[in-house]
Amino acid sequence: MFVREYYRNVMNLVLLVVIPVLLILSYGDALSRLADVLPEVTLTRAMGQSLGALWSAAFLTGLTGFFMMVGARAADRRLVRAGYATSEVVLLRFVSVALLGVLATLVSFGVLLTRLTPTDLLQTLLVMYLAALIYGAV
Repeated sequence: MFVREYYRNVMNLVLLVVIPVLLILSYGDALSRLADVLPEVTLTRAMGQSLGALWSAAFLTGLTGFFMMVGARAADRRLVRAGYATSEVVLLRFVSVALLGVLATLVSFGVLLTRLTPTDLLQTLLVMYLAALIYGAV
């Protein structure tokens, strides 16, 4: 039900597009300027854009997971009182976070592909998704 409610809120969908674009563009510029200040450090715009994509997927997943857990606390307690196991309810919440993490990762990856082409597409996608899962679980 939370996933369905997530799509109904237009602001969630706007943030799903705006946050990856802003992070990817800002990280790329910020790290390339930092590299100009520090002569011994090699940081390229592509590195910054890749980190921006990773953080946008992780941030969106973590934020979604946090608000889902906080907002569903009372409902989860009612489910446990109705007979569901606590572990089952928590596992289903994590599955929901993982599904929304797929969406956040795919959007961030898609925005990243408009800026650069990673050497290994699958590895880049998996690393972004793993970061999103870790941040969502936290």
